[in-house]
Amino acid sequence: MLEKRHFHKLCAEKPDLFGALPDIMLSQQTLEELRSIPRVAVGEMHGSGRFDALYNILSHYRPDAFVPTIAYTGTEYGLWDGLYRACKKFTKTVEIQLHIYCTDPVILGAPSFWRALNGAYETRLRRCFKMPCMCLGCRLYACAVRIPLCKTIDAHSFIWLHDGQYNGCGVPGGKELYHYCRIFMKGFGIELIADASQNQTTDALYSPQEKELPLLQCIIAHDTNDPWLEQRAAPGFQAKFFEGYAIPAVAHIVSKTLSGVKVDYVQ
Repeated sequence: MLEKRHFHKLCAEKPDLFGALPDIMLSQQTLEELRSIPRVAVGEMHGSGRFDALYNILSHYRPDAFVPTIAYTGTEYGLWDGLYRACKKFTKTVEIQLHIYCTDPVILGAPSFWRALNGAYETRLRRCFKMPCMCLGCRLYACAVRIPLCKTIDAHSFIWLHDGQYNGCGVPGGKELYHYCRIFMKGFGIELIADASQNQTTDALYSPQEKELPLLQCIIAHDTNDPWLEQRAAPGFQAKFFEGYAIPAVAHIVSKTLSGVKVDYVQ
């Protein structure tokens, strides 16, 4: 069981948790239990504390077990304690209402990996691929950083947030972004589950105060309604970015991580 003090320590220090997880996150007993369950789904928890789409997907998909995950990038800020409480309340609701076994929230991430993929070469990537923002690489990172966990617990499904993981996050890309992230995850034997249309509000999950409470936000988040984003995007930039750079590079990093090799993200 991940105690709150350990959660806060991990959120503050943001160590590289891309691969083996510490015992305080998932005990050996919990790992064995999860491996014995037929249909385990790993899910991405939204930093806003709003889990409407996730609840609706779970009610439709009905896995036998659900592992909620929070992945840090190093660009987020806000109320980690509020997110922890929201996750705990959500999993309790899912267990009671949907009868799906849930673990405690798992927190993971690799800020150095995120920087190598997005931040460190932002200027060069924008110039090379004519990208409007770095959010597309961030969404691929959200998939990649959870693959070792999925492999560890024999989970073959990942519930992914189409519109980003932070409050106010607006990710351009639409179906094309989903297409490439789905292909990437399929290469590692994991089904990507996402349905942006399931965004109706599930009011029963929240109190009036919680509906207005912002939690995590990203310092470089972009508004998808901003016309400037569309003006900066070159036609076909997603295909060039994902096929020519992001997917091959990230697949190489994930494969080396799964094999136990220490990865130099700069190379």
